[in-house]
Amino acid sequence: MIQLILAQYDNGGDAGGLFACCCSCAIPLTIFLAVFVLAAVGLFKLFTKANKPGWAAFIPVYNGMVMAEIVGRPSWHGLLLLVPVLGVIMAILICIELAKSFGKDTVFGVLLALFSPIMMPILGFSSATYSGPVRDPNNTSLF
Repeated sequence: MIQLILAQYDNGGDAGGLFACCCSCAIPLTIFLAVFVLAAVGLFKLFTKANKPGWAAFIPVYNGMVMAEIVGRPSWHGLLLLVPVLGVIMAILICIELAKSFGKDTVFGVLLALFSPIMMPILGFSSATYSGPVRDPNNTSLF
């Protein structure tokens, strides 16, 4: 009988562990959501400057397709962002071309690729205007 009573004894350690687990998950999740919202708002502003629907910034795969269209690439090039190694190369190329479409240089485009959550709002809320695609829309080559 004593063993049964001792087995049911709880000093609150389990509840504290559960609270710590929830807090340790909530803080990174909050930071991730803040970074996502910051990047999406900047992308929203970019899309509206380029006369594309702003809501497309919040749709994960579709926003890559719209970015490809903005720089003059076929929209299926935006789908290549999902391919593991090729996606990194395509993201850098699209970001460089996106920066050039807004009158910025190659260095800004590389920074845009590397630090998108910071650079997208900078480009979106700056006085930079969309000057059109930098590529010929009929050119379907990857590079």
